[in-house]
Amino acid sequence: MCTRSSSLTSDSDLDHATRILGLSVYPPDGVSLRQWLTDLQDILSHHRPPT
Repeated sequence: MCTRSSSLTSDSDLDHATRILGLSVYPPDGVSLRQWLTDLQDILSHHRPPT
């Protein structure tokens, strides 16, 4: 995923990039695509695999 200093400036750019990546799951109702991807990025960047 892009870093926080993303060059994707509009929601349509973000939607286009999401489709290019093949993401077929979209956020739940009431959550913007941008917020949902930001939340996923935070979850993945803090994930620690079990030892």
